[in-house]
Amino acid sequence: MGDEHAEYHAEGLTKAQYWTVLLLSIKAKLEAKFETSFNECLLNYIGTEKITWWHRIMHALGEYPVIVMVSFGATRIFSSEIIKKRCL
Repeated sequence: MGDEHAEYHAEGLTKAQYWTVLLLSIKAKLEAKFETSFNECLLNYIGTEKITWWHRIMHALGEYPVIVMVSFGATRIFSSEIIKKRCL
């Protein structure tokens, strides 16, 4: 999902689908909380699985990307290992 001009750079180049009303509402709340704007989001249904590191696409997000991770449902522990190594 993303702004009209947003492109997703993981498995080739793909145009983002436009935001749904619900996601626009969540996006607005996150932008207000973090005082920044977001132009795309990656949505995954994880279930009981874990998310592997996705650092291979980090370069496509710019030098210092602002990334917000949100979990709906199960409690998740988010690690900032990549952030610590690359940005701090």
